[in-house]
Formats: sequence, C-alpha cells, structure tokens
Amino acid sequence: MTDQEFVVANAAVAGAYALRDSDTTPAQMDWILRNIGEPGRKVLEIGPGAGAMTTKLRGSGHDVWTLDIYPGSTILQRVQGTVERIPLPDKSFDVIVLAHVIEHSRSLTKAFLEMERVARERVLIVTPRQRFFRWTFDYHLHFFYSGDHLASHAPSGQTTAREIDGDICLIWDVSECGREALSV
Repeated sequence: MTDQEFVVANAAVAGAYALRDSDTTPAQMDWILRNIGEPGRKVLEIGPGAGAMTTKLRGSGHDVWTLDIYPGSTILQRVQGTVERIPLPDKSFDVIVLAHVIEHSRSLTKAFLEMERVARERVLIVTPRQRFFRWTFDYHLHFFYSGDHLASHAPSGQTTAREIDGDICLIWDVSECGREALSV
C-alpha cells in the first residue's frame, strides 16, 4: 500500500471518529504533559488529529511541530509524512508524542526505527489496550495487550509503561540509542 493509498483508506473510514476533538483522555494528556520535560522542549507530535494535544503542548511552552498523513492542515509547523518515513533530520526533536497513532501504522519495525532516529531524548506513546481483531471500524492494524507487548517493539533504549483510562502509556528513553556507534 502506497502512502497515498493509506491516506485514502484512512479518510474512507474516518466517519464519526473525525468529529471528535481527541481520542486522548484528559488524564492521558496530563500524563503526556508531565513526561515531556521542562518548557521549551522541541516536540514532534505525530498524528495531531484536530490539534487538541498540540494546543496543550504549545500552551505549556513547548516548540511543537506536527507530522500528519493528510495534506493541507492549518496547523503551523507541520510536515506531511508517515511514522514509518519521517521526513526530518536525525535527532532533530527532544521528544516525540504519538497518542492513538501507533496502532494505525503499517510497519511497527519501520515506525520504531524512525522514531528512534528522530528523537533525542524520549518517545511518549498512548495506544489502546485491546485484543486482536480480524477487522475493526477504526482501522487499527496492530493490537497491544500489555505495556510489555508494546515495549517489545522498541529496538533499544529503556521503556516504562502504565495503564491510564484503559489505554497503554509508554515512555521510551532513546537518549542513549545510537551513541555506542559514536564512541568507537
């Protein structure tokens, strides 16, 4: 499936889901804000949806950029792309945030490797904790039944997970990832 086919497929199933401000609960948003770090962090939010989290992050004093599959968004500091192919330089963001996005990615391996490449410090992921389904109305391609299951996809670094409002919230520390190659 090409990126364009993926955009069309996601738009076709959006329906009522596109009318919501956010799938991220207030408690999950608070968790993200607590784990971003001090104000002034350079943050990449992947899959900003209607921009609810983007607004909160900017309101907390962070330099927020967004990555979205859809063209023509009105959100400032926006880049079009996918989590599997982030069109940004290596280690260009302090923190990456994905809330209710990773379950929609086509390749978890490519997505985790790209996030590791672009993030300097950490990646914060919120995703549904749900069992496998053959098909869904919300176009989930991946299902995570525990924090350990989600964390098993991180190729390196340290992870910590907890459950908030029935969803998995993962902190992935990538600050030491790739540095062993530099200390030759």
